[in-house]
Amino acid sequence: MRPYRHPLLSVLCALLLVLAAGACGAREPASPLIVARDGQSQITIIPDWLDLRDLAHDEAQIQVGSRLLNQYLIVLTEPRPAEVPLALFAKVGIEQLMSGIEGAQTVGPVEAQIGGLPAQRFEAIGVHDGHRLGYLYYAVQGTKNHFQIVAWCAAEDFPRLKPTFQAVAETFREILR
Repeated sequence: MRPYRHPLLSVLCALLLVLAAGACGAREPASPLIVARDGQSQITIIPDWLDLRDLAHDEAQIQVGSRLLNQYLIVLTEPRPAEVPLALFAKVGIEQLMSGIEGAQTVGPVEAQIGGLPAQRFEAIGVHDGHRLGYLYYAVQGTKNHFQIVAWCAAEDFPRLKPTFQAVAETFREILR
């Protein structure tokens, strides 16, 4: 003899399973907010990226990206002396970055706003450690600090990834205490 099952109960169980499965699969993961090690800035990363605190950039306060996709972004923080304007900070910063890049070709500066702060943007293509890379560089003038946001990937991927790098950089915020 079979146990009795009420047809309405079976329908309700099936409906609950469908709703639960839909709710689990329909949600997109929230983009994580990454706070700098020194607590002075933050950035929101895209779903494919991770917090990569073990990149070889000891001075970087934020290190994010995807090793699998070969996409990286770091944020460096430097105290802002009153006598150093943004244009000079940007010029020195991009020159330092390009000093380690063979055959570097740069475009910029372009005036920008990052997190409501004045910034200058540069793009560069060159060879580092035998790899042809594309860079997006921002020098940002904060209230207390200057910041450098540097994103990079393989040069052939740079035109496609530049909008992603810009979008992530635009989530940058200075944290004031």
